[in-house]
Amino acid sequence: MTSDDSELEDDRGSDCQNEAPAPVSRRERRRAETRDRLFAAAVKLLSQHEFDSVTVEMITEAADVGKGTFFNYFSNKEAIVSYYFEAGIQMLAATLAPGAAGPEEKEPAEPPKYGTSDGGPFWRKIISIVHESAERRHKEKHFTRTLLSLSLTNPQVRAANLESRRRVLDIMRGLIVEAQEHGELRSDVPADALADFMFGTYLGALYMWSQSESDERLHDVIDRAYARIWSGIRHDEPVELTS
Repeated sequence: MTSDDSELEDDRGSDCQNEAPAPVSRRERRRAETRDRLFAAAVKLLSQHEFDSVTVEMITEAADVGKGTFFNYFSNKEAIVSYYFEAGIQMLAATLAPGAAGPEEKEPAEPPKYGTSDGGPFWRKIISIVHESAERRHKEKHFTRTLLSLSLTNPQVRAANLESRRRVLDIMRGLIVEAQEHGELRSDVPADALADFMFGTYLGALYMWSQSESDERLHDVIDRAYARIWSGIRHDEPVELTS
């Protein structure tokens, strides 16, 4: 090998080291697509039928895959529900990821799709998270009732729900602490207690909405409930945020 060849090999090696991470393979994309099809089919069926009456065969038929394919992605029907909770956490993580519209913005770039303009940026962030969670449910009253029931009676689903709740409370608690530090929320009540109360309010609104026969949107039920909370936990004196 000549010196020129050696230099060429070195350049190639250097180029390889600087290459971007390999893109997702076709097989990985297909697996993700199949999993999402199974999940979407299961949620649709569980939005129409009772949990015990929905079979794996019904899910795979609706997803247009073989029955055995289901077990390559989910161990049982309860795992579908666990995946639903996990997907919700991933959604919240994406909302709070660097680069997303965040509490550091003193004024939102545009009016929120849901929620209220009351309060400061941290409070609005908390409300937006609640509404994003509600967005996944607002057309699925039957599925919401199924989730509430399984979270009380099914050990596997209950464990997944409790883990999801713990992580959501951690997110809310962190935002509440920052809101208190910036003078948006009263600081004489511990952040843990406020987070528990606010999450409990969301569950209460979700329960009342899911049991109601009215056509009222879940978003409107949540807005009404959290407007009452805001009147009780906002800071008595307006405090300017410092940059």
